[in-house]
Amino acid sequence: MTGPQEALSAAYESWNAGDLDGYLRLYDEGIRLHGYSPEPMDKTQVRGFYESIFTAFGSPGLSFEEVLWDGAVCAIRFTMSGRHVGEFMGVPATGTAITLPGITIFAFPRRPGYRAVLTGRHAGTAGPAGSGAGARVNGATAG
Repeated sequence: MTGPQEALSAAYESWNAGDLDGYLRLYDEGIRLHGYSPEPMDKTQVRGFYESIFTAFGSPGLSFEEVLWDGAVCAIRFTMSGRHVGEFMGVPATGTAITLPGITIFAFPRRPGYRAVLTGRHAGTAGPAGSGAGARVNGATAG
């Protein structure tokens, strides 16, 4: 059985290989992702959101700056980078390089598979949870 650290590492490698299906194996089917929209997103909505990120930013790279574990919970300070090559949240492609810092929190249940069941807000992607504030891309607010 794979533990949470190995599952997270595999998801990280999958994201950077452009393998969204591999990345999404990290998430439990019952996920409720907070911070991208006024209401928590289920796994289907999460897939759609990440597909829009891959389309808009050309399979962006992900780097982990810090990963802090407390049992089966981890907090990650990360940076996503890419180029704005497609529409994102209503903002047309600009060709501009982007760098998006963020923080997320994963909780892994103590059961076989160790699938993440919730994550925290990604800084810079949305305003305060539920505020409806959007990301800024090339000076324009999206969302």
